[in-house]
Amino acid sequence: MDPTIATLAMTAATTIVGAMATSAWETTRTGVTGLFRRRGAVEQAAIAAQLDQNAALVLRTADPESARRSVTPLWQLQMEDFLSQHPEAAQELQTLLDRIQPQLPQAQENWVMNIVGLGGITVGTMGPGSGVHIHNSSNPARPRPTTGPATTADDARADTNESADR
Repeated sequence: MDPTIATLAMTAATTIVGAMATSAWETTRTGVTGLFRRRGAVEQAAIAAQLDQNAALVLRTADPESARRSVTPLWQLQMEDFLSQHPEAAQELQTLLDRIQPQLPQAQENWVMNIVGLGGITVGTMGPGSGVHIHNSSNPARPRPTTGPATTADDARADTNESADR
């Protein structure tokens, strides 16, 4: 599949699912079902029903974000299939997405950074609301070299065994 189409399909899927159970839903539902007119009335009605069922699931579940993560891949496949059969609809879909996206709630982003430091130093970034968890798992009985390859056959075996344990 053309990477541009694949990217558009993924953007469409995340936008469609992100709009479920929000004030942008009616615009999204109407726009998406309108796109599927190219497949005829029966398919258009089936897409409308699928949209309604997925939106109801997101609305009634205790964890809407988990439900969204579950149905997003389904909509990505649906949109990839649609765009592969109707590439002429790409611009209309992009216009719809451009209209919907500003209406969506602003997403919260959470980042996790794992840094492993050898030789007694760890460097990382901090920002507002961030936290640091330090886990010291060094083995003082056998200091590890901080750079370069193992220096003896015993060190090489120890390095291999420790790597396998991780």
